[in-house]
Amino acid sequence: MIAQFLFLLFFYSFSLLLALPLFFSTAKLLYFSPFLVFTFYRCRKIDSLWLALVCGLIVDLLSIQMRFGVHALSYTLTVFLLFDLKNYLFEERWTTLPLMTLLFTFLLNFIQLLVLFYFSSAYSYPLKWMILDLFLASMHNLFYTTMAFSILFYFFPSKLKKTPSVVRFNKGLA
Repeated sequence: MIAQFLFLLFFYSFSLLLALPLFFSTAKLLYFSPFLVFTFYRCRKIDSLWLALVCGLIVDLLSIQMRFGVHALSYTLTVFLLFDLKNYLFEERWTTLPLMTLLFTFLLNFIQLLVLFYFSSAYSYPLKWMILDLFLASMHNLFYTTMAFSILFYFFPSKLKKTPSVVRFNKGLA
């Protein structure tokens, strides 16, 4: 059931990748970021890394802006760095997916900036571009995730069991 839902979520993200640039061509949206954040809570780390590599390669194939492999490397490094943060932000809240996507987007844009600077150091990046890419793109992705993916929280319940609200101890030992 989990694999089927992940496949549907991947297909949903991929269809948004193909359709939304027609309407929002100026926004730099990371269409697979909510999917990858969702895999943090449903998959093992190695599976999330493989999915990040596949998503990055798909974005690399459809992108003409950067060198081939920059997205794949950036997605994989971001998943590697953020995967253990899932232990601090619990899946049960509806705000977790947008918040983790915000962190994912910010870190991914920062890593892409470092990778592009490393591979093409002759090009200088203006401060205005860095601010727009790091902060404005992160806010766009926060809005995108909230509108397109947070509704899934209600359709696919958490795998974690809730702890009982009242814990009763045996009084016969005292």
